Amino acid sequence: MFTIIITSLCSGIIGAIIGAIISVKLTTNSQIKLMKKKVAEDLFGYRYQLLNGKKISDDILYCLNKIPIVFHDNKNAVQAWKDLFNDINKKTEEQNAVKTDSLTILIIEVCRDIGIEIKEDEQDIIYNVMI
Repeated sequence: MFTIIITSLCSGIIGAIIGAIISVKLTTNSQIKLMKKKVAEDLFGYRYQLLNGKKISDDILYCLNKIPIVFHDNKNAVQAWKDLFNDINKKTEEQNAVKTDSLTILIIEVCRDIGIEIKEDEQDIIYNVMI
């Protein structure tokens, strides 16, 4: 009888602990996905500043600076961010073309990470901006 009570208590405690761990893991993953979607949304929304030579606002800089942290688990996105960073800081005649290519790759990688695939023939949605 005593063994049954102890076994029941242990299984109840272990079940509660496992349930809590699973809940925390799912909540964390959900929060990470939301952060990634928010960065992708902001990046897409403010891309006109980088594509059209507009004055770069703090909003797009804030968004760009979050990419290495939010997408730390995606080597391609972080590398695309580094390439864009280097291209933005270049002082060459080809700066806008290079920056456009780097931004395109970054947007494609960020979108791919959140489950949105932009095919090569659909990349015009990146360049077509309303201003």
